[in-house]
Amino acid sequence: MRILVIAIITIVFIIVGFLIYTYIIFPDLGPTVSIVEITSTNNSEKIYIKKKNWGYTGDSQVIVVSESSEKQFEPNENTEYVFKGLSPFFYSFNNDTLNLFVLSKSKVPNMETNFRIIQSELSGRDLIDLLQTFKEKGLKKIP
Repeated sequence: MRILVIAIITIVFIIVGFLIYTYIIFPDLGPTVSIVEITSTNNSEKIYIKKKNWGYTGDSQVIVVSESSEKQFEPNENTEYVFKGLSPFFYSFNNDTLNLFVLSKSKVPNMETNFRIIQSELSGRDLIDLLQTFKEKGLKKIP
């Protein structure tokens, strides 16, 4: 009986120790969001490129082009450009034209904006090459 109690106490200490260790190493398992604000050169209109990562290792991702600056968001394909997956995402902005360079195009949403948004679908190899040369080409990468 005494051995059983010691075994149970040992198991409880191991489990509690593991939970404390996990909490210290991974304090926030919630989603992380980054937002890039883009302002019109002709007026004060703004659009936002928002990236959300989540999951135990942050390996789930969605990027949206939106009229909303809300940090907490759920993608809406009817009102936002939505890009799912971990593929690289590059963009450039000039004269109220936002050029997007993506692996797979988004459905064109019903956005009420004066921005011109152009999607360029690239092969996986072309996107990998852009990882090395995007700055020289005047492109930006979503952080």
